[in-house]
Amino acid sequence: MEFLTRIENRSVTWVFRAANGSDYLMATLVALPGKGYAFTRRAVMQGVAGAAVSSPLSILPNSRAAFTVRMRAEGDEFTVWVDGQKIEGWTDARMPTGESVFKGARR
Repeated sequence: MEFLTRIENRSVTWVFRAANGSDYLMATLVALPGKGYAFTRRAVMQGVAGAAVSSPLSILPNSRAAFTVRMRAEGDEFTVWVDGQKIEGWTDARMPTGESVFKGARR
């Protein structure tokens, strides 16, 4: 999946590997207080959000600029790029299939 976004207030969130409305994986780019950003991911299983895995980022553009997010989900391997730069890669076998949806949640 790929989309163009901008963090206007605090964050942007998208859902992927959505089996249904209660079982999915999600990711968020969060603007941190001061300068900086973090990438956070978590699983929601049977409507219950699991523990978040978060890592700081140093490559996002200025706070009001639009940027492209690209995500690849292949098997149990996931990779996220921001403006062509890889920011995160991980494996997770909990959701072997599902849809990808840009949630558009801006807080």
